[in-house]
Amino acid sequence: MNQFKPNYNYTVIKCVIEEIDKANQEISFSELLQRINIKNSRFYRHFVISCTRLREKFCQYSTLEYTKHKLISHKVDRTRLRKLALSELSLHTDNTISWEVTNHKEPAKKKKRIVIGYSWIESLFGEALVMATKRGICGIAFSSEIGKNEVLSDMMQRWPQAKFKTDNEYSLNADIKVSTSTSDPKIHVIGTEFQVQVWKALIQIPRGHVATYSDLAVAIGKPSATRAVSTAIGKNPISWFIPCHRVLRKSGDLGGYHWGLRIKRTMLNYESALRDSKV
Repeated sequence: MNQFKPNYNYTVIKCVIEEIDKANQEISFSELLQRINIKNSRFYRHFVISCTRLREKFCQYSTLEYTKHKLISHKVDRTRLRKLALSELSLHTDNTISWEVTNHKEPAKKKKRIVIGYSWIESLFGEALVMATKRGICGIAFSSEIGKNEVLSDMMQRWPQAKFKTDNEYSLNADIKVSTSTSDPKIHVIGTEFQVQVWKALIQIPRGHVATYSDLAVAIGKPSATRAVSTAIGKNPISWFIPCHRVLRKSGDLGGYHWGLRIKRTMLNYESALRDSKV
């Protein structure tokens, strides 16, 4: 998994994407800097990519066409994905991720009322809401495209029986780990049996690669359940660490992203740069 870097400024990359889309053609890196009125050195402090040979490629990474074509050149092998998703082996150990399957049919009075702490941090992709239980991070969401109130309300509705506390010890500890840890933070994933199946398959998609919704359906052994898989992906509570942004449509189109398509594009572009610079 990747760590958030607080000095990354999402608003700069957002402006970059907007200008490249406006140009409707390939533009040079120097022209891009002129358009957004920012100096080369300052841009790199925001982009957090030190490999200078990627400079001219950045415009290419940020075009919508490049993002679409990622599906052709960096698509994860479907057979390998299925084997990983259905095996006992995982890219992450049980010490890192704690999976909890919930039963929506169980009477509310019999369900345990968990305590979820939450707070806001500056992340790679703008302001982020981090939520955590005593077992680890249970939610990450981004507000730059849709607003803080909407994000908080959306996330709270996912655990209607939970008791929420702002800036409690769980969330503050999670914030530190998300922002500065050099190791994978503890994650507590809560969902239905089907959702957990889909989210486990998502984790098997390597950084810098993508898969389709139908690939995920095949991977969990339910090839006819593409629409249900898409719904489960949209309900993923832990964005970025459970990489739902790596799933595109079969045509190569981005599809949807719960927190905004610009954020999805930024995530894919950022991971492409990391992959190509072999970080």
